[in-house]
Amino acid sequence: MPAEGFAHQLLIRRSTDKKQLASGRLDYEYAYFLIRAPAADPVTEAIVRAGVCWKIEEYKEPLYAAPPLLQRMVDAGRLGRKSGSGFYTY
Repeated sequence: MPAEGFAHQLLIRRSTDKKQLASGRLDYEYAYFLIRAPAADPVTEAIVRAGVCWKIEEYKEPLYAAPPLLQRMVDAGRLGRKSGSGFYTY
């Protein structure tokens, strides 16, 4: 249950381009997001906020890009505790 004055909303996002899925066929990708927002906010307000985040993710705006060192670590599989190494060795 959400906290008092908040509500859960489910947003479904479809990719803008068809992509090759794990099954090998071409189709749109769908992502589901369960968000918690003030109950008084209309759904359109949540969509606008989410759209800003999605635009940054999709278009890779340089201002919000990951630092080169961090990108190299992710590419090398150094994901922190999950992989046993990252900035530290676990």
